[in-house]
Amino acid sequence: MATSVSSDDSSADALTEYERQRLENVKRNQALIAALGIQHVKAEIQQQSASKKADHKGYKKSADKRAREREEPIVTRRLRSSRVSWTSEDAEKLGNPPSPEPVKDLFKVEDKRKSLNILSTCVRQSSTENFLERLRNFDDQVPLAQVCTFKRRKREHGDIGPNDLSLHKTDIARVVPGRIMSVAFLPINDFLLVVAGDKFGHLGFWEVESRDEDGDGVNIFQPHSAPVSGVAVQPPGATKICMFIQVLTCSYDGTVKRLDVEISMFDLMYSLDNDDIFSAICTVPGSTNCAYVAEGSGTLKMLDVREKKFSSSGLFHQRRINTIDISKQSPWLMVTASTDTDVSVWDVRKMKKSRDRIGHVQHKKAVHSAYFSPSGSTIATCSYDNTIALYKVLTNEQPVYIAHPNMNNRWISTFRAIWGWNDRHVFVGNMKRTIDVISTELAAECSWLSSPLMTSIPCRLATHPSRPGVLAGCSAGGQVYVWRK
Repeated sequence: MATSVSSDDSSADALTEYERQRLENVKRNQALIAALGIQHVKAEIQQQSASKKADHKGYKKSADKRAREREEPIVTRRLRSSRVSWTSEDAEKLGNPPSPEPVKDLFKVEDKRKSLNILSTCVRQSSTENFLERLRNFDDQVPLAQVCTFKRRKREHGDIGPNDLSLHKTDIARVVPGRIMSVAFLPINDFLLVVAGDKFGHLGFWEVESRDEDGDGVNIFQPHSAPVSGVAVQPPGATKICMFIQVLTCSYDGTVKRLDVEISMFDLMYSLDNDDIFSAICTVPGSTNCAYVAEGSGTLKMLDVREKKFSSSGLFHQRRINTIDISKQSPWLMVTASTDTDVSVWDVRKMKKSRDRIGHVQHKKAVHSAYFSPSGSTIATCSYDNTIALYKVLTNEQPVYIAHPNMNNRWISTFRAIWGWNDRHVFVGNMKRTIDVISTELAAECSWLSSPLMTSIPCRLATHPSRPGVLAGCSAGGQVYVWRK
């Protein structure tokens, strides 16, 4: 013991005054950290972050796919000087260079241009059989939502303002793998179901209030081989032709398909023979037999769902049509928004040529959306010229232009302005990860929806048609944020 004590004393004597002072400072700082409980708080934060990752809903990349992406080499273009280019003499001496291997297509377009079984297109399933069975049983509930007119909704639910909406952790999920280009709610009162299409041809269904123990309520299918440009819900009818709820989709691959839950198929409605695309789709309120589809550069066609062919067609814009909307109060009124900077209002009963329009809104740049208000009296447009226009359809007054930043980058979908549950508010996304609220009475921005949970830009929006106070914002990463009252 004497030897060890003497050795400790000798090591302490060997320390300089600076080293002894440093050791004292280290002991004092450690005691201060222990008194503040910083290590305990650090452990709690790490535990919360781990639980957040575990609670993530929706599509996730598998470990094998992530490992495969890390192993794949990054191929870059090799720059070659013209001074060392191949000559005829070099070619004779060295022979012809080896031909590159053909690039393998990710999708077979010919396979997508036919009707597909829903199970063969399944990418990720929560519980597909239970999901389809619930869709088949929706036909008794949907007509109640369809007859819910604007006046009835306002009287029963009152005026819902943007301050009444909030976002919760359980109302966030990644519904599709890629950038969302189209989104819609199924018009059901007692069931919250979101359908979204992305740029890879996926169609994702999310049961927001799912209590299924087998999954999180997200089912992903791939009926198309190119971006899903439009999603439209067709309610069940009284005839045997359409007894179940159906979802119509159009895509850049030149096909229109319908999810028929009765036979569990993505039924092919129409396929183009050329390289044109379908850019928008809209169903007709009160009708289960027809839908309007935008094709190529400004062509508008009416699709007969029963015969699976187009009954009428015409060129009504000079460039691509981005959205089609029909007034729910006056089903003969239609509005189209086009990249040619024009918004046109039509009477479908007298619609034959482009000069037959009954209303017009002019923008300076491409117009990405135009929708009727719930009462059908006003149209809200959203243009790339950083304006939102409000146009009175019945009085045909000059439109009111409201300044709003609508410019976006190439990595997200274009912003589209949609109506709330009355004629007072218009919702539109923002690059600052917020949803801006435009007041039609003030003709200016009056509020916005913001939350730390909304970590992506909500570029595409949708409101529930029969449940006021439910709003979905969709991002370029496939996430859906459901704001609720």
